[in-house]
Amino acid sequence: MKVSFLLFMLLMHCNLSREDQIKEECKKQRAFAYQYILPLLDRFSTDSDRARAGTIFAINIEYTNQQCNSEAEKNRYNLRSN
Repeated sequence: MKVSFLLFMLLMHCNLSREDQIKEECKKQRAFAYQYILPLLDRFSTDSDRARAGTIFAINIEYTNQQCNSEAEKNRYNLRSN
């Protein structure tokens, strides 16, 4: 009984799932998009599309981030291969 409890506690505290790893990648991707891509859109888009380009891209960033986080939650119980 004690061995199974200790094994259970060990598994609870070990970072075996890929969820945290994928969520960290999502954060990096989102930060990169806001830090580098939006200024490029403001600089190089045409005058008529300049106001809309940033807004549309920000919406796409948030949508992609939401998809990435849901994919990370799906991988909660998938074990790492490394």
